[in-house]
Amino acid sequence: MKKYWFLGAMALMLTITSCKKKAKNNDKNNTPAFEVYKDGTKVNNNETFVFDTTGTAATLNLVIKNTSSETIHLKTHLVNDSSGNNGNFMEFCFGNCYLNMQPNVSYPVGSTLDVTAGSKTAGDAVHFINHYGSEVSYSIEIYTVDEAGNKIGDPFTFIYKYQP
Repeated sequence: MKKYWFLGAMALMLTITSCKKKAKNNDKNNTPAFEVYKDGTKVNNNETFVFDTTGTAATLNLVIKNTSSETIHLKTHLVNDSSGNNGNFMEFCFGNCYLNMQPNVSYPVGSTLDVTAGSKTAGDAVHFINHYGSEVSYSIEIYTVDEAGNKIGDPFTFIYKYQP
């Protein structure tokens, strides 16, 4: 009889542990576990940033704050480039720095930008700069991934627009 009690208790513990892990990975309302800031002001999802110049004068510096109680793993990618140049004129840093942001490639390549619980990225760790000379609009996503690299929660999207 003690053997069955023990097996029943173990099965119950495994079920509870499994449910807790599932709840942890399914973020409430699928909202991102982070907030994005520009110059100390919170940025809204789908916000558009318009620049009338190119190069370093058109740098968009962002700070990402982890609002969860655990380290988060972040990635970014170019969703759309209205110029048809496939991100060839977008210089950016997202942990690592790159000279071109290719569509549907997740950055940083081969790794993630990790932000510990309650902390935020350094002021220059996340920035975007356009070098394309004609009007262009870049739609960019930032999102969290799990340890296996799978997207979790909803992405944070913003638009970087050059409008001379």
